[in-house]
Amino acid sequence: GGVSDGDLREIQASQSLGANWNGGGTLLAYEYQHRDALDGRDPDFASASGLPRTLLPEQKRHSVYANIHQDLSERWSLFGDVLYSRRDSDNELSYLSLHNEEKSENEQLFASMGAQIDIDGNWNAGATASYSEYQFEASLLRTPEGETLGELTQTNVDTDVWSFDVLTDGTLL
Repeated sequence: GGVSDGDLREIQASQSLGANWNGGGTLLAYEYQHRDALDGRDPDFASASGLPRTLLPEQKRHSVYANIHQDLSERWSLFGDVLYSRRDSDNELSYLSLHNEEKSENEQLFASMGAQIDIDGNWNAGATASYSEYQFEASLLRTPEGETLGELTQTNVDTDVWSFDVLTDGTLL
């Protein structure tokens, strides 16, 4: 896709594949998106200021999801999920006498696996182990108009989370 006035072009493609078999199944999905920046000087309605500014930032994104589940017997089953996503973005904005350039990278991963048991047809129990990771890096360069050197601000976030859950449910009375 694109815009009628300006240089913005966008592509988005995705594919999902899956299969079922006796007692189990799997799913795999992937998506890609790339969008060029929409420069605020391009469209007629926004070009009056003449200042460089991005109305929509340039962005590139990848995401993958996978799932699998399998019955081991009439009572026992196993399952697992993985989700990965990455997004890169570039943005530009000028106002008053200051020019800003922003760049960011965002990456996420989530994975879980577990087991479930049917205890007696009325009670179930399950255990799940999960891991998630989030990384974010951003930089902002502020340059006063007419200057060649500016102020650089950087942000970095990196988190990891592990969890283990046990759940039992059923009818008491």
